[in-house]
Amino acid sequence: MTRTDEIRAAIQRRYPCQEMPYGAAVAMAAEFGVTRQLISLVMKNLHTIPVRSVRICGICSQPVRNSNKKGIHIGCRSVELPCAECGAPVRRKTALLANRYGSGRYTGRVFCNYTCVGKYAGQHYGTGNPDHPVHQKKGAAQTTPATH
Repeated sequence: MTRTDEIRAAIQRRYPCQEMPYGAAVAMAAEFGVTRQLISLVMKNLHTIPVRSVRICGICSQPVRNSNKKGIHIGCRSVELPCAECGAPVRRKTALLANRYGSGRYTGRVFCNYTCVGKYAGQHYGTGNPDHPVHQKKGAAQTTPATH
């Protein structure tokens, strides 16, 4: 029995369904002391195909396509947050929120549109804010701390 016949018999015995896990050819080559190319040639003659293992989404634990480089479903890449003004659900990408979280400007608020941004800014920073100078009583004496 030649070395190729031994390899062929081992492949047929170990993988009867003709699907070999990805990377098993390298392990078999090390075991038999031959090159990976010889194992691949025998696999090709037996019509055995290498199969990659299934990737699992890191968030929902469902299988993900092998072409997906990030390993996360497209649906899992975004989250729904409530609008800071009206409470309507707003979808944002998790990567975008993570990048903004590290910057000093990010406050954690998301808005559904510019109308809600304007309402929020007017109520909290503009004339809608009770601490705004427009709402201060006129003629009230402004006290300054005395210096000695």
